[in-house]
Amino acid sequence: KDNDHNRDIAKFMHEHHDFLLLSLQECKDTVEELTKERSEMTAEVKKLLDAVSKKKKHLAKFRTDRRSEKESLYCKIDMILGEYDILRAEYHGGDLTGGHVKILMKKASQIMEQIAACLDKYKSDRCELSKEEIEAKCGEFSKLLTSWNAVLSEVHKVEPEEEDFVRSAKLVGIALKLHRGMGLSITPKGHDVEDHLVKQMRAVPGGLFDFDESWGEQLHQSGSSNDQRLRNQKSEAKKAVSLLATDRRNNLTETQSACEKVKADHTGSKRELTR
Repeated sequence: KDNDHNRDIAKFMHEHHDFLLLSLQECKDTVEELTKERSEMTAEVKKLLDAVSKKKKHLAKFRTDRRSEKESLYCKIDMILGEYDILRAEYHGGDLTGGHVKILMKKASQIMEQIAACLDKYKSDRCELSKEEIEAKCGEFSKLLTSWNAVLSEVHKVEPEEEDFVRSAKLVGIALKLHRGMGLSITPKGHDVEDHLVKQMRAVPGGLFDFDESWGEQLHQSGSSNDQRLRNQKSEAKKAVSLLATDRRNNLTETQSACEKVKADHTGSKRELTR
């Protein structure tokens, strides 16, 4: 049977020899064309990436130079914010942290009024906006910040009722309508607020008053140590249970009191304290 099978294969190869050679050559030609095309595309992509990298470096230098100038608008606006104790956090990428954002939202009207006056007074000769247009644009940001402040105010209510849920949904809609109307991008957090905030207010007993920015920041800071502690645990479900149990235990009044007592009584090194 094997000999018959081999003869059949040999006969097929003999009868279709020219066709197979032609097909093989066509395949080789196709591979060569694709390889050449890939090389050209790779070179083009590298060229574009190099161009993007140069532009980014140029932009970073421009921003650094602009921020370093004492008379720049960037610094003048920072000085206005500083009057309200709103400061950029170096560890937060130069952005505002939650507590400072709250101040900005709460006092948005007067802050944006000062910023509008500053922008008009020190605007560049190339700026084509009139004083009224600058004030109108800053006014839009003031309304937007005030709207988000109203949303957070509703979210921080203890034991919210049905009328609070309805009001929160309405305020979220107003804030996001202003956001989109100004042409600003909606971040994932914005989408979460739009789709899930009111649902979570209804679902979580007592409301979301305790789950504010400081709570989120605390989770960021403790996340690294928790990841290190659970690095060998393969089950994501068990990781989640352990994380929640640890977080709850660490936030109990009894635990915090005990930790403070240990710190107060301890006189040795920090390394000994962690044992």
